[in-house]
Amino acid sequence: VTPAPTPPSSCTSYSGNEAVAAGQLPYVGMKACQTSTYGSISYAVRALTNSVSNRWPGTCTHTSTGSDTAWWVELAEASVVDSVQITNRADCCGDRLHNVDIYVGGQKCANTGSIGQGATIKFNCAAPLTGKEVMLRSNSGTYLTVCGFQVYGRAA
Repeated sequence: VTPAPTPPSSCTSYSGNEAVAAGQLPYVGMKACQTSTYGSISYAVRALTNSVSNRWPGTCTHTSTGSDTAWWVELAEASVVDSVQITNRADCCGDRLHNVDIYVGGQKCANTGSIGQGATIKFNCAAPLTGKEVMLRSNSGTYLTVCGFQVYGRAA
């Protein structure tokens, strides 16, 4: 089980109305958070889009370095999650999404391994997981950069 994310004050509610594909949980009602923010344009909510721009700043979000770096989304409602899709930054720093654990409701879904620079990868959970939060937690203690995020599943 992952520790409680902090600080909650670094959360931003999604304010758009972007359409999503069948099976994708809607962004409406989601809130994106991160443990820290690097720079003035790297807010967590930027990665909540299907219109991904993976070159800085594009739709990328960026944390500051730290020993416990995380980015997470509070879903609109408790959901059964089958998979999580993440887009890595293309113009540099692809290693910031290496060895990142993906949690759903505090249960580990997958690990990113060595996701390629600029790649968009869908990570399937070994089994459907139920929760109201999806978290990306770095195991390297460095910056975390996410340029696109989608979660697939259904309401619980």
